[in-house]
Amino acid sequence: MSIATLYRNFPNREDLVAEVNRDAVEALCRSAADLGHLEPWDALAKWLENFVAYIGTKLAFAEALNRTTEGYQACRQAMRVAGEPLLVRTQDAGAVHPEATIDDVLRMFSGVSAVEYVDEAQRRRVFGFALAGLRTCPSAGAGARS
Repeated sequence: MSIATLYRNFPNREDLVAEVNRDAVEALCRSAADLGHLEPWDALAKWLENFVAYIGTKLAFAEALNRTTEGYQACRQAMRVAGEPLLVRTQDAGAVHPEATIDDVLRMFSGVSAVEYVDEAQRRRVFGFALAGLRTCPSAGAGARS
C-alpha cells in the first residue's frame, strides 16, 4: 500500500489508530461468542486472557487514541456487551463474586495489562492472582473448626 492510499483512507494518524483499534475490538468481541462451549469459569478466564492480550498490544499507541470520540466509546461499550454475558453466566454458576460488574472486571484487568513485567512468567502469575481474586471462595463456615 502506498502512502498516498494510506492518507486517502486515513487522513490523519488518529483515524488510522482508531480503525486499527476498532478491528481489534471486533475480534475480541467475536472471541466472547466463540467461548460458549466452555464451562462458565473457563470461558470467562479465556476471554479475560484475550482482553489482556488486546490491551497489551495497544499500549504502544494508547496515547494516540482519542478517548472522547464516538468510535472509541463504541469500542468500550462493545467490549462490555461482549464480556457481560460471560461474567453473568459465571456468576450464575457461583464461580465469581455476585457483586462484580463487567466494568469492575475490565478495569481490574486493564490495570493488570498496563504494567511492565520483568518477564512473561511474572505477567502470567499476576494475571492468575487477579483471576483468583475474582473467584468466589467457599463459604467461610465450610470446614472451619468451631
